Amino acid sequence: MIPPSYLVGTAAVTENLLKRKWSAIILRHLASGITDPAQIRKQELDLSQSAMNERLRNMIRFGLIARYPGASTSKVVEYRLTARGHKMLKVLNFIDQLDEEASQQDRHDEESTLVTIRRTKISSAAKKRILIKETGKPNNPLPSQSVKYA
Repeated sequence: MIPPSYLVGTAAVTENLLKRKWSAIILRHLASGITDPAQIRKQELDLSQSAMNERLRNMIRFGLIARYPGASTSKVVEYRLTARGHKMLKVLNFIDQLDEEASQQDRHDEESTLVTIRRTKISSAAKKRILIKETGKPNNPLPSQSVKYA
């Protein structure tokens, strides 16, 4: 059982969100203004109803979202981010930013490695072999000998 939100620290909430597949996605949909769980499920086809309900319950317990009755007279329920939910979204966005910076650094490292490899010197013998492979003819062809068959 998850303890009440005032007993759970931000690190524990962040860990819980990150280790459960749909939590961050649901939180981002709620932040974008989609307050109906049915609309979220329409956009995320692999999200099951039970997973959606479980994630929403946990986020309510952590104080990240609040449940409100819908505008219509039906049983529609809306979910909205609380102040703590908006702060948690900033944490998740910061993690995404760190991931993006790390991937850009990895790409930069790969590109500099490629440039280093391309700048290596090629010996003259290797150049001749490359030229022969490209043209199909050696640089100094031997005089051709005619062969007669009997």
